[in-house]
Amino acid sequence: MSIRTVAIVLITALSLFTGCASYTARDGVAAIVVPDQQAAKEVVTKHSLIVAERQAEAALVQQASDQAVIDELRAHIAELDATIAHYESDDTVSRLEATIRERDAALGQQRATIEELVAERDRLKAHLQTLTIQLESANKALDEQRRIEAELEQQRIAERRQQELEAEQAAQRLRLEELKEAERREREQELRRMIPPLSSLTVPHRFIISDAIRTLDKGAILNTLLLPLSDKPWQNSDRADSVAASIADLDYPVIFVTGAMENVTALVRRLATNATLVEGGAIITAFDVVEATAHSVKVRLNAEQTVRLSLAHLVDYAVATAFLAKDGRWQEVQRQITPARLTQLKSITAEATLIEPVLLASSLYEPSHQDWSTFSPVTYRQFDYLWPLSMALDEQQFIDIYRTTHFSAATDSGNTIAFGELKERIDYLYARKVLPLSSALLPIGAETDPSNSEGVQRWAIAASVLVP
Repeated sequence: MSIRTVAIVLITALSLFTGCASYTARDGVAAIVVPDQQAAKEVVTKHSLIVAERQAEAALVQQASDQAVIDELRAHIAELDATIAHYESDDTVSRLEATIRERDAALGQQRATIEELVAERDRLKAHLQTLTIQLESANKALDEQRRIEAELEQQRIAERRQQELEAEQAAQRLRLEELKEAERREREQELRRMIPPLSSLTVPHRFIISDAIRTLDKGAILNTLLLPLSDKPWQNSDRADSVAASIADLDYPVIFVTGAMENVTALVRRLATNATLVEGGAIITAFDVVEATAHSVKVRLNAEQTVRLSLAHLVDYAVATAFLAKDGRWQEVQRQITPARLTQLKSITAEATLIEPVLLASSLYEPSHQDWSTFSPVTYRQFDYLWPLSMALDEQQFIDIYRTTHFSAATDSGNTIAFGELKERIDYLYARKVLPLSSALLPIGAETDPSNSEGVQRWAIAASVLVP
């Protein structure tokens, strides 16, 4: 509110006040000076005169007081008018009013901003409350999830511990079983490493030194060796060392051994390799033996190929003794002993089927029909003589490897035994369903030494073949 407005309000109030006072004084004076007709008619007393005088005096006092107030108010109004005029001539008020309006506008804008901020605050509070509720719900769900996961983890830990315990128990059982199996294998191995006395030896007898299994690639050459040992037990234990030393530098995965079983078992022990003892000798091989009989074993060369290894030891010196006696009876002796020998040989070859590959190592103690003919450079062979055992094998489609791989008996006799004036080929490597590649004679240590006490020389037969 401006100062001018305040002054106007004050003047109006003073005017109203003085008007009321003057009216009251006039009423008092009129009452004293001009009494009405009714009052004149009344009785005038001394008391009434005194009262009237007092009332007149009071009215005069009041009138004077009212006049003083009016004068004071008029002076004050004049001051106010001067002040108003001063302020009206100064533009400070206008500037203040403009500043006030600007401030009012700014305050209005601030109020609007504050209202917007308050509204935003309320909205954010509501959103915060919503988020708080959602967070509490999410925390509850997370806590529940964590609780479930903790329970699952504990369950997994318990299951894992149970599995580990079961695995450990299974491993312990397995170790115990392996120990038992190892002990059993060791006992079996020890038994296998032991060759029982010949009086209690039964064939086939597996002599196993190592569990390692050898293989031969399909299409690879198979090398084999026949060692015909003496038919009389060695008197000198060094003979086994001598024979072993003679073949120490050779890599033959299949070795056939014939001769006296005392000599055969001594050599098998000395060589210290896997072998199968059969009738009349042994078949030494590191191939996997899948079948064994009294005269043969069937071995696995690789995943696709097998071959049967057979051994025939038909020792009989009757014909040789009769021949050296020169009494002309040797042919008769040969005819007498042949049926039993043929039967024995056929029983050995019958263990193999006609379609499976077979290698037959044989000490027949009988020459081959291929070596005796009128063209032989050896005088006592110069007639055709059909030695029955070689003829029987020929009829059974067995191939004489040495004779097949050498030009003729005249140029390559291939003698495997020599005693007295007899030098003959009585030891053979035969093959059926197997392709011969080469063959040769090899010395057998002291067995080939002509100075040995028995006076009999023996040679080994080495051969290379291809199993189709």
